[in-house]
Amino acid sequence: MPSKKPQEPKPQKPGVMRDAHGRLLPGTAGISPGRPTREREQELLGIMREEVTPVLWRQITRRAIVDAAAGDSASRAWLSKYLLPTPTQPVAVEGTLADLITALSRPDA
Repeated sequence: MPSKKPQEPKPQKPGVMRDAHGRLLPGTAGISPGRPTREREQELLGIMREEVTPVLWRQITRRAIVDAAAGDSASRAWLSKYLLPTPTQPVAVEGTLADLITALSRPDA
């Protein structure tokens, strides 16, 4: 396995301190604008709601269902995130996939 060539240190911005591994040290001034404000998030969410109409959302959902049924794991995960609650305790289920979905759909059972 070839060894990594040592990298030259990058020039430091004023107020930025890093350790030998390049990680920011505690108390170092931030170098990114940080998390967007709540107002900005609300503005962006409003734009998405305007653009993604109920008709378009239905098309997206139908496509995800078709893709999931064809074996696309990302589509299955996305649908499961919305359709199946996160279990609060282990659930033992014997039977078919439909039995499992029914069991996970009723977390109080």
